[in-house]
Amino acid sequence: MQFKIYFITVPLVLSTLTYIITSQFIPLYTAFSIVAPGNGEQISSPNNELNNFSRILGGTAGQAAMSPTEMAKLIIKSEFFLKGFIQKYNLEPELLAINSYDKSNNLLITDTSKFNPKTKEWLAKEPEYQNPQLRLNMAYMNLNSKLSVVDDRFTGATTITLDTPSPTLSVKWLNLLIEEVNFLLKSKKKSEYQRQISFLENELLKRTDTEGRNMIYDLIFSTTNKLMMVDSTNSFALESVASAYPPLKPSSPRKVLISFAFFIFGLILVTIIAFLKIYLKQQEKHFHE
Repeated sequence: MQFKIYFITVPLVLSTLTYIITSQFIPLYTAFSIVAPGNGEQISSPNNELNNFSRILGGTAGQAAMSPTEMAKLIIKSEFFLKGFIQKYNLEPELLAINSYDKSNNLLITDTSKFNPKTKEWLAKEPEYQNPQLRLNMAYMNLNSKLSVVDDRFTGATTITLDTPSPTLSVKWLNLLIEEVNFLLKSKKKSEYQRQISFLENELLKRTDTEGRNMIYDLIFSTTNKLMMVDSTNSFALESVASAYPPLKPSSPRKVLISFAFFIFGLILVTIIAFLKIYLKQQEKHFHE
């Protein structure tokens, strides 16, 4: 009879306590976007004529490089990119000083013991909050831990996910991250083509032979066309094929699932203790005999 009570009470107590504890955590909403290679994959194809011309001159222009899409997937979780993203959009308060989420009004509630939203002043006395560099590091680690980039090796698609305390914020930040990494690599490629054009224009001044000058004119024309194509595209490295949308339910903490797991754990624990007690009693009985 005693063990029957334990079989009921211990799992129930464990699961109830777990549910109460997980209820104290801020719910996180996951937004995801499925992305494919952007237009930069075709635009950035190697310029063989420029490669050959560069080799003749002893240069290295046009060497094989990582594709814009692969570069974007590495950059989007990099420290320099995420820190720049946090600073540009002033995301430290949302990453470090959110107390709860008001679902009915779709508002994030700030922990005013840490941050004053009116004066924009950090009130938390800990060094990591008062030191701007430490605070930025902490915000970066927070954002980086909530951002993931996963490749599906069967379909070749890439899924980018982001967890935040607000469903609308998850979508907003995820779209901004994709937009910013596209802009960064687009700007980088534009600068590269501009350098190539400047290089070719300088070479044109040195050449007097008709064949060489015609080759350089053709290269300037093709590189200028690529520069214009890069300038006219927004989805340079990553193109969303399944855009992010606000999730209806939080993805974590999964209170019911965790509570059920602890309920099962409680049953297993009580069962082990019961069998252990029976075993010890049998051993004690054999010892006295």
